[in-house]
Amino acid sequence: CVSVDVDRDRPSGRVLWLDTLRHSYVDLEDPTHLEFRYAQIFGAVLDTQLPAGPASSLSIGGGGFTFPRYVQATHPGGINTVLELDPAIVDIATTDLGLDPSTIDIRTGDARVTLRTTAFETYDVVIGDAFGGPAVPWHLTTREFAQEFADRLRPGGFYVLNLIDYPPLGFARAQTATLADVFTHVA
Repeated sequence: CVSVDVDRDRPSGRVLWLDTLRHSYVDLEDPTHLEFRYAQIFGAVLDTQLPAGPASSLSIGGGGFTFPRYVQATHPGGINTVLELDPAIVDIATTDLGLDPSTIDIRTGDARVTLRTTAFETYDVVIGDAFGGPAVPWHLTTREFAQEFADRLRPGGFYVLNLIDYPPLGFARAQTATLADVFTHVA
């Protein structure tokens, strides 16, 4: 089930709901407005870690396309690629969330497969924001997949990941260990 609500407190704001979860927030007039707490944290990381000038991003999961639009607005001139499983989500982002699909390289299908169509050492950041309900799909959390997207990063590039976990945080610990097997620094 998919729906889009108008934010009563911000008329240009839109909330994308997937099933029972608030999945994405987009401001139609200001792509730098990040409403959700995790998005604000991602924004702070992107602001401090991306190089000055144009930056390129690879997003695993599209949803409202919040982060590729943010990177476009704050570091214009780079390549922004999104791997989105569901073409219907792309359609909804286009019709209801103001996405101009001609400005982003959108590849639909399973990210584990479509990632193979992207170039090596192309991206400054990989953004992991794919969900199946309240969880990251398991096949996107493996060491093999992490190595695949790590190979797409330019030297000095980095990965940010949104995941949901609950105490005792077994999934977060396992994902951290998996990423530490691929990346030198993990926080």
